[in-house]
Amino acid sequence: MDTLPSHRLLVVDALANALLLVKSPAGNILAEQPLPSGFSLVDITLHPDGNEAYLALAGNGGKGLIATVSLPSLTITSQLPTPHPVQMAYVPNNKKFILTDPDGTLYCTQTSSPPQIWGKPDQATYCTGLTAVENRTYGVWETPGGGVLAVFDENGQENYKRFFGAVPTNLISDPYGHLLIPFTAGPLSGEGILVLSHHALDDFSTSIITQCHDYSATAPLYPKHAVVANGTTAYLANEEAGHLSIIDLPSRRPVGTIPLGQSVSRIGLLPGDKFAIASSNMFANLCLIDLVNRRLIAFTDERETLSPFAVLAV
Repeated sequence: MDTLPSHRLLVVDALANALLLVKSPAGNILAEQPLPSGFSLVDITLHPDGNEAYLALAGNGGKGLIATVSLPSLTITSQLPTPHPVQMAYVPNNKKFILTDPDGTLYCTQTSSPPQIWGKPDQATYCTGLTAVENRTYGVWETPGGGVLAVFDENGQENYKRFFGAVPTNLISDPYGHLLIPFTAGPLSGEGILVLSHHALDDFSTSIITQCHDYSATAPLYPKHAVVANGTTAYLANEEAGHLSIIDLPSRRPVGTIPLGQSVSRIGLLPGDKFAIASSNMFANLCLIDLVNRRLIAFTDERETLSPFAVLAV
């Protein structure tokens, strides 16, 4: 087995409601920061330079916060009040935060102004994924007949919309120019992932089916999150099935699976793309995966952790 690379993780201890900075592979806790009282973590986003993290936090009564955390000291330097966040995307060019509330409505917020309502696509309900690339915001929403992908410009104007028959579960932008949309079965589809380009959003022929509709009805995989290693291989975390689907992107074909033995909700690559971390909403733990040899290596059991996490360079 290859040597596990040194790395750091940002995770949240669910019982203590505290952000942890962990140095791995030893698992040493370098710093611990309690989260604001009455708020719980929704998502973690990193600044591209790795010096700050942004936490989307939800409270009672429709309240939300975006907390800015200085790294590596793990100090909360600001708290920006927001509507209740369900999804969050960060635009580093002008330090904008784009978020959606439980009704799927988009908001844009900055420290210098109150949140602006951007709206949402027609027929859209719950937003299942949001990402920002340059000055464009991409989102996917559930609709009565499946899902919709929409793109908004820097002023909140919707300039692209595409309906499709599957039910999107997430939206991820990778470093290689892909937009990844995991989807579960809808009226006209099985389960799998859409692999789009930022500049070719209409090419839905890139839909990769990992399970047909008939099987999905009785034993759903529920694809939930994905990453791309070395620009050529996608790993799709199947939350219900408890395994990763391996997809060869040049041929657009599933080429294998990595069984994990438990529900997995999110996956993140470690430096070098030979190992990955996966988290679980159901089991509140992390697991370490050897991607080269396609096997599970270890689970964490010391703390109960929420599924959002971030991998930092040492």
